Amino acid sequence: MICFASIVPHSPLLIPNINRDNLIKNKKTIEALNNLADDLAKIKPEILVMISSHGPILEDAFSLNLSPQYSGEFKTFGDLTNKIELDGNMELNYKIKEFFETDSPDIPLIMVTEPNLDYSFSVPLYYFTKKYKNFSLVPIGSSKLDIQKHFDFGKKLKEELILNNKKIGLVVSANFCYCSEESGEKNVFLGKKFDQNLIKLIQNEQIGQFLNLDQKLVKKFQEISLPAILILLGILKDLKYKTEILSYEIPFGSGQAVINFNFNK
Repeated sequence: MICFASIVPHSPLLIPNINRDNLIKNKKTIEALNNLADDLAKIKPEILVMISSHGPILEDAFSLNLSPQYSGEFKTFGDLTNKIELDGNMELNYKIKEFFETDSPDIPLIMVTEPNLDYSFSVPLYYFTKKYKNFSLVPIGSSKLDIQKHFDFGKKLKEELILNNKKIGLVVSANFCYCSEESGEKNVFLGKKFDQNLIKLIQNEQIGQFLNLDQKLVKKFQEISLPAILILLGILKDLKYKTEILSYEIPFGSGQAVINFNFNK
């Protein structure tokens, strides 16, 4: 059963060892991530399904990362200390793949094996595993298919997840707009305004408007995480929850929100 869901940012600048001198610019986000991690520790999911629009991303298929163990680190960003190690969930991986092959062959899903997680997975897991780590991991990648296909993929994925008798948490790793600060304050302001509109659509469950966003603006503000968010919205369709916006800020020109979908209210 699904017991937890959230959207979280993945900037490496949220890791203290990488950005200690400028953490104040991420203060709201860090506080919200710590609060969300507290909630995760209280709910205690047994499986965490994480969805990202970063690697590995395939042109014409969704990816299901199959590995008995995963590890994540931040050496490329100068942090030689922190490392994350988690078990995979081979059983659920195979069930998901078999389900799509037999029930939805029109939605392409390919298994890949990449035990080394990139920062889009490792940054949120850094905060979660400080508070709770008794879960197995199922990493899923979005694709370059259209956004309607991502929503449909999420709806079908839910059919398999809700049959599972274990407690399942869902996490989408997603930064929102990216506006280079060199492009000027006006562009950052417009990016923030576009983000706030997206967050309002999520909060009000206005899926139709989300699917019909102006793609020129999506491209302008580099909203590359929208496909992953659409997968989550597909999973959440018809489930009962309350959307809680825990934080939003746009440090360094990059929009980042922490959003909790509370199933207990």
